[in-house]
Amino acid sequence: MADYEMLKLDRQLCFPLYAASREVIKRYYPYLEAIGAVSGVSDAVQGSMCWCPITNLDVADWAYEWNLGPSRTGLTEEEQKLSDGMAEAFAAYINELGLEDGHGKI
Repeated sequence: MADYEMLKLDRQLCFPLYAASREVIKRYYPYLEAIGAVSGVSDAVQGSMCWCPITNLDVADWAYEWNLGPSRTGLTEEEQKLSDGMAEAFAAYINELGLEDGHGKI
């Protein structure tokens, strides 16, 4: 059971980020509504991506492209090459870290 202690919601970074995101929305919504910025807009724009591979800002752009690059559309050929290159760089960076679980497996 101890192996799963770190998986509990209150131990995850995503939960406080999600809570903070909701708090920001709650506080700014009246201001946005007053200027018509959210009038008639679906709640879908108030979402939060709570899982993110960005744990090191030195490689944040690479991590973003690794995570979301494949689902992006409308990129020029040059932009797609850059996106693919950053995604590959992030995968190489993660593999070079040699991370292991509690049983010594990568």
